[in-house]
Amino acid sequence: MFWRVRQGVQGRLSRHELRDCSNITIRDARVGELRVFNSRLNLTDTDIPGKDMGLYAEDSDITITNGDISGVIAVNAVNSRLDLAGVRLKGTQAAVRGVNSKLLFSVSQVSSPHMTGPLHIFKRMADEEF
Repeated sequence: MFWRVRQGVQGRLSRHELRDCSNITIRDARVGELRVFNSRLNLTDTDIPGKDMGLYAEDSDITITNGDISGVIAVNAVNSRLDLAGVRLKGTQAAVRGVNSKLLFSVSQVSSPHMTGPLHIFKRMADEEF
């Protein structure tokens, strides 16, 4: 495992959890699984090749620019706001599961049993997956 803190986190992390953090940047990284609670976070050029779950966000505000996120459920958002641009999501069960969350997708791609193709929408999710 390699990581370096300097204007953010860079490198490889097998699993990482953030709680009650603000203005965190993870850049040029590969994170096996990322869990975020009550935090504000920016991910740039970061891949999350999760097994069961790639990204879990609860009560958080996350901006993701360019990266791949995968897992049985690639992104699971609970009471969160996510802004994804240039992100490729791949879920074997669902690309995204959202509970009381707002997600903005720009120039992104999705692949799941529910849908495959480009994604450029704003979506409020009460309790659903796609």
